[in-house]
Amino acid sequence: MHVSVDPAHEVASVRVSPGDPGGVAELQRALQRAGVRAGVDDGAVLALGVAMADPDYVVTGAVVARGIPVENGADGQLECVLAPVAPGAARTDGSVDLRERGTIHNVAAGDAL
Repeated sequence: MHVSVDPAHEVASVRVSPGDPGGVAELQRALQRAGVRAGVDDGAVLALGVAMADPDYVVTGAVVARGIPVENGADGQLECVLAPVAPGAARTDGSVDLRERGTIHNVAAGDAL
């Protein structure tokens, strides 16, 4: 038994040759080994697993999982709602009072940052 996944990761299919060990559990393990984690068609896996009980059963390209095609998203944006940071004046010891710079803003849950 061989599980193949198309390059776009949208379809997983199975090839079964005569004498391949089979059954639903073996097919599920093969899917896991191939990295197929989602989109598995449980009905197709069950039907194929049952059919594999026949040692002479052969199939090529039986689709057992389908992924969700990729869709391009929308570009995000960043809107600054706080005033630009003032440089602040250095103290004689070289430190800067951050409250003076206006960089510390108290916010509540749900406020825009």
